[in-house]
Amino acid sequence: MTDHPTERRCAECGVDISSRAPQARRCIPCAAERNREAIRHWRAANRGKRRSAGKRWRFANRDKVAAKNARYRAANPEICNAARRRWRARIRAEALSAAAASALHTTLTPAGANDVA
Repeated sequence: MTDHPTERRCAECGVDISSRAPQARRCIPCAAERNREAIRHWRAANRGKRRSAGKRWRFANRDKVAAKNARYRAANPEICNAARRRWRARIRAEALSAAAASALHTTLTPAGANDVA
């Protein structure tokens, strides 16, 4: 039988981890940070693969997605209608601002400045 030391230290910060499981190498905050960093690296390395897999699933199951969206719209009409109204108002405002800018340009341009000789 091997003799285990009574006090174990965290590999990162040196805190006593003897109360943790025997296979633990780090304290809870250091282990959590290491796990977050590993997840961040994995997500960065597999970003394109995960995104394309999601697109493939949504394309293959587009009927399911459409049904889910329809159920959501039916259950929450005020939310969906409000979002639709905001979208329409934004489009309308963009069109009005573009028309106003065009009108402003024509009123500020001196008469005959755009004439080609």
